[in-house]
Amino acid sequence: MSAPKTQTIMIRGQQIHLHAPTSFTVCQEVANLTATNVHRGAAAALGVCWPEARKPGAGMSRKERRAAARERRKATRDAEERKALTRPKLSYAVFGDQPARFGQQFLDKLMVQADELGIPYDEIFAAGIQAYRLVASQLPGGAEYFEEVEGNFSDGMSEE
Repeated sequence: MSAPKTQTIMIRGQQIHLHAPTSFTVCQEVANLTATNVHRGAAAALGVCWPEARKPGAGMSRKERRAAARERRKATRDAEERKALTRPKLSYAVFGDQPARFGQQFLDKLMVQADELGIPYDEIFAAGIQAYRLVASQLPGGAEYFEEVEGNFSDGMSEE
């Protein structure tokens, strides 16, 4: 049985579709970070699993690219009007081999939105835990990775 590649989570009634990273190294770095810093690790897991908005592909005509750009702008406006949580515009690749910095920046930007929308940190942290489970499931012996840090998750909630 292969590990799931996608998962849908809910944050304040909003569906967020997570996709497991395709890179073994990214999964391993996030898993190792979570073992040492639960909050940043959970945030990094959420960041690498929540797909970035994609720009139109190179194979599109100018007319198709413009239509796609209009759709993206409309989707952004709709999200703002609905007061929906949107993925912070950060790329894991920019942070290189520093998952802790990525997790910190991702969490900081996400919490600015969450505070404005009245979403408590506990909900964001719980989403990060679910994302971590998806990341850990991609690793050989993924269950062991999760069991190793599972106690840290419950401890992490009392650290605040």
